[in-house]
Amino acid sequence: MSLTHLPTGGALRRRAVIGTAALGMTGAASVVAVLSGGSAAAGTTTPASRIVNRETVQVEASSTGSIQHARLFNQLTVYGDGTYRVVDPTATKGLRNLDGFAKPQIENGRAIWSVTADGRADRRTVADVPAAKLPVTLRATYTLDGQPIAPSELVGKTGTVTATYHVANRTATPTTIRYKDGHGRLHTETVDLVTPFVGQLQTDLPSSFTSIHTARGDLAGDGRGGTAAAFTLVLFGPIGSPAQTFGWTAHVKDAALPPATLQVLPVTPERHPELETGETGYADGAATGTQLTDGAGQIDSHLLELQAGAAKLLTGLTQLSTGAQQLKAGLAGRAVPGARQLSGGIDQINSGAAQLRDGVGAKLGDAGRLAAGAGKVAAGAGQLSAGANELATGTGRLAGGAHQVAGGAGLLYAGLQNVSGGLSALGDAKAGLPAAVAGAQALRVGVDAILAGLGAPNQDQTVLGGLAQVSGGLTRLNDVTTGLPAAKAGISRIQDGLTSSTADAGSAITGLKGGISGAQQLIAGAQQALAATPNPTADALLTQAAGALGQVDAGLTQFATTLQDNVAQAAGGLQQVSSGIGDAIAGVDTLGAGVARITAGVTQVKLGLASGSAAEPGLAEGLDALVAGLTRAVTGVGALSDGVDGQVLPGMAQLASGASDLAAGSDEAATGAGALAAGAHQVADGAHQVADGTAQSAAGLEDLHGHLGDLATGTGQEKAGLHQLSSGLDTAATGSGKLASGLQQAADGGRQIVSGSGRLHRQGTAKLVTAGNDTARTYARQYAIMKALDAKGARGGLPYGAPAGGTGSAAFVYTLAAATNATSEGMTRGGVALVLAIAGAVGSGFVLRRRMIRA
Repeated sequence: MSLTHLPTGGALRRRAVIGTAALGMTGAASVVAVLSGGSAAAGTTTPASRIVNRETVQVEASSTGSIQHARLFNQLTVYGDGTYRVVDPTATKGLRNLDGFAKPQIENGRAIWSVTADGRADRRTVADVPAAKLPVTLRATYTLDGQPIAPSELVGKTGTVTATYHVANRTATPTTIRYKDGHGRLHTETVDLVTPFVGQLQTDLPSSFTSIHTARGDLAGDGRGGTAAAFTLVLFGPIGSPAQTFGWTAHVKDAALPPATLQVLPVTPERHPELETGETGYADGAATGTQLTDGAGQIDSHLLELQAGAAKLLTGLTQLSTGAQQLKAGLAGRAVPGARQLSGGIDQINSGAAQLRDGVGAKLGDAGRLAAGAGKVAAGAGQLSAGANELATGTGRLAGGAHQVAGGAGLLYAGLQNVSGGLSALGDAKAGLPAAVAGAQALRVGVDAILAGLGAPNQDQTVLGGLAQVSGGLTRLNDVTTGLPAAKAGISRIQDGLTSSTADAGSAITGLKGGISGAQQLIAGAQQALAATPNPTADALLTQAAGALGQVDAGLTQFATTLQDNVAQAAGGLQQVSSGIGDAIAGVDTLGAGVARITAGVTQVKLGLASGSAAEPGLAEGLDALVAGLTRAVTGVGALSDGVDGQVLPGMAQLASGASDLAAGSDEAATGAGALAAGAHQVADGAHQVADGTAQSAAGLEDLHGHLGDLATGTGQEKAGLHQLSSGLDTAATGSGKLASGLQQAADGGRQIVSGSGRLHRQGTAKLVTAGNDTARTYARQYAIMKALDAKGARGGLPYGAPAGGTGSAAFVYTLAAATNATSEGMTRGGVALVLAIAGAVGSGFVLRRRMIRA
């Protein structure tokens, strides 16, 4: 259907239409009291049932944004029955009553009305608004071929023109917000919070503008060969920005700047799905950050427990290494040399005993021959004296060897006591190998606690469980039946409905215009019929009817034009919303990919803690192997300690005691040999004594020969045992060296565990806790700002504020004048304002735009 534009009227008609349009928009609240009895000065006051204050500020500016005139159009609507006293904060300069000539009473910047309502009553005014009361500033600059240029100088030029618009929301006021970080700590902060405004700047670029480009605007045909450019603004953070700069570039021939219109409305973000989605996203982000902080904190706590357990293990391994070094020193430095000395002494004792036994055996023949002849007494006495001297020498050697045996046995016993002490230290439950086993087991428990904190995707209150919940939420958000794709499909259906409704409205308007045309023809026929019989009254009534039908026809044409423009704007806005939802869908996909990467990383950490594979063991499998090895070491040390304490030490005590007895006997033998030598010298002095003592000497020598044989045999047995003991101590010394080396390696591994867990805490989990807390705090702060914006937006963004007791909001329309050769800038600005006012007069256009923003 083709819709046409109505011609514009004069300034008086323009103001009347602007007032009608402005008073059809929502606005500020007012304080109202009802006076019973109908008089404002008598009776008891009670509130009206409902008060609505609608305000619109119309701003006319030059092409650069310099304000020429700003007007506030205000409509108070009182619902109730009775007479009410209404106190309305408003602009008072140039205040006029659009419903009549009586103005309200002005008192302290407030209009005071006495309103009598029978169900409903309206009061409409217009007043001048100073620029300081405007919440948003609009400034425009222009360049021609890259050089700044004034609008008046640009007219008629040819080249590349760039228009740049600067819009700033300057309603910021200090506001206190409160929010919690990932640790649950409450933060209080004062921020500069603006009134949440959204808006749209529109301009129609004629067909002489070609190669049009804009970085952030939407371009569409205007149906007349030109291009409609629209820029949607969210003038508050964190979703948008209070100050924004944007524009367009085009190649222009014989340049003329078109007008531009900026419409600004206050909003409550939580009431608009496209804004509420961002608010909900901040709330969800804060919750997710808190979960991440908590999970990372648990991991970090368990890691610190792991580090403490590893430190205990390191202490135990260090003590074990020290004890093993002492054991090695005791065996290699004292026990082995003592055993070797003891073995050498026994060798000497055995050799001396054998020589003495052989010597005594040889002397047994001499004793027999003494009995055969006394004549040989002197010679035998000489031999006896020599033998006694030899016996004294041998027994002296025997005594020396016995003392060496006793000393070596003492050293060996002391060395074995050191061995026993070292083995006891290794077996100590608090500081030895059992403590190391306990430390390793504590580490294993810590690893299990970390694994439990990481959990699995199907476990709530765990890291992987929380990530799975976040991933599930993102999946539901992108669900084609209930999520963002469904919302985008719904917007498409709304666009289809707008197109269909526009067509139906066009058809209805065409039918009405046809009916009006028919009625006009009937009136013309009636006037012709009356011409034959003049009737002035009837003719005047028919003329009035024809005029009224003409006005209705013009109104229908105007309505069709406005409807077409507003539907086009609504369709453009819906397309922007649909595009925004598409961007949100892509953002959700990106966030889902990030969550998947985090999940994969946590899974890798979990595999590093416990891989479940013997070929590539994790920390848990390594600790299990360490516990098993230390347990076996505890068992071996216990067995070695039992052998030393139960067998070796008692045997060595007996050996030391026997060596002491041997030394004492050897001393006595040496004394007897000396006495024997002295007696041999005396034998030469008395033959009788020799004859009598010969038989006794033979028998004594026989006994001595037997004792010396026993001594040789015994020392031979001790010699073999001591050789075995020396060899065993050599083996023990070698084993203790290996044990000391192994424990040193274990201590080095323990230091690596302590260092690695500390580094993982500093560079990994501690930073993860900090990052989670920063995320939670950032999102919680943004959510707190959004809630504060909800509260501020609910007050309506009124330029003069609103007392309690009513509801309302305000709208602001800024018009930048055109710059052309055909008209002056001022006249063009007036014409543009008129067209905009007529477009807004229908009311439905502005309502459609508000619904577009809410959608």
